[in-house]
Amino acid sequence: MLIVRLTELLVLFVLLINLGAFHRPWLESFLFAVALAVGLTPELLPMIVSVTLARGAVRMAKAQVIVKRLGAIHDLGSMDMLCTDKTGTLTEAQIGLAHQVALSGADSERVLNLAWLNSHFQAGLRNPLDTAIVESGPPRAAGWTKIDEVPFDFQRRRVSVLVEHESRRLLITKGAPEDILKLAVRYEEPGEPELLPLNDAARARAAKAFDQLGAEDFAPSASPGASSSQPRGGNCDR
Repeated sequence: MLIVRLTELLVLFVLLINLGAFHRPWLESFLFAVALAVGLTPELLPMIVSVTLARGAVRMAKAQVIVKRLGAIHDLGSMDMLCTDKTGTLTEAQIGLAHQVALSGADSERVLNLAWLNSHFQAGLRNPLDTAIVESGPPRAAGWTKIDEVPFDFQRRRVSVLVEHESRRLLITKGAPEDILKLAVRYEEPGEPELLPLNDAARARAAKAFDQLGAEDFAPSASPGASSSQPRGGNCDR
């Protein structure tokens, strides 16, 4: 409406100036006023949009709504449905462990044991996922000793913990599934006595399992382990 009003006022103003001050023919003056208004309207459009959004922000402020970005008014107006949530009513701002699955998607107690040891022994950056894993069940650290760790960083996107149990060392890494899959060459499956090669077919199954968990609003995390039977002071091979 503002742009229509501005165009009408501009046409009337130019028409009156041409007829009253310059005494030009009314048809010529009218056509000149219309052409000038049509030409100037696109140039004034950004200013008109800003003024309109500012007026909308003032109206929303009277309804106790603070607008930090004027463009958000347009985004809000184009919505068909707005779903909101207040923490403490529908959600509790807490993460819980729902599943621990192998690459095939089957539940695996081994995966939970590895994830628990990693989250329990790491001393670096902790997140709510670590808390959910540690609080998911009884302590599992009996007989395990921490040797060293590589803390989490946002380039590696994983944290590695070296632990020892009965002179056998185990390197447990937990992190983003896609990064872990790039590094792993073998994997465990429940009921399989030997490690299986992580070939293209296995990677495709893993990606499908992670996508399915993501579609169900779960946050997947991978926790592989590499072991070594070296005595104290030996190396741990990945």
